[in-house]
Amino acid sequence: MDSISLSSFCAKKSQTTKLNWFCYEFSNLFFDEIKMSPRLSLFRKKMGQPKIIAFCQAWTVSMAKDIKDVDQNQLMTFPRLEDNDFGLFLPNLTPSWTNALREASLKSWKEMTLACLMCRNDCIINQTQRAPLFNKLGNSGR
Repeated sequence: MDSISLSSFCAKKSQTTKLNWFCYEFSNLFFDEIKMSPRLSLFRKKMGQPKIIAFCQAWTVSMAKDIKDVDQNQLMTFPRLEDNDFGLFLPNLTPSWTNALREASLKSWKEMTLACLMCRNDCIINQTQRAPLFNKLGNSGR
């Protein structure tokens, strides 16, 4: 079962697009990287899982417009990552946590895009098409 709720990415049927599926999967990978990072152990204790899940969802949703502009030929290039991006969602981050979150997001992006290159769903190319994968999972994750 994934930690991130599908309903964050497809509350309405019109939102069951391949782009939102990509964002849902990326958000789960990002959460998993945060959960496994030794550099973020104190961050996890201080923030707690519900706040981290909400952060992963909100940050990924905010990034969706930048993902729309990703060129298939430059898929491995992270679409957006400014120094203050994480601070918009989690104020008072230490520089160490900011760097560790940046590393986790980049690692998640690389893992996600490598999987996309082998996948036949073409979520980045066909972003507005319906993603039947949402139907298979319902609204609670895997």
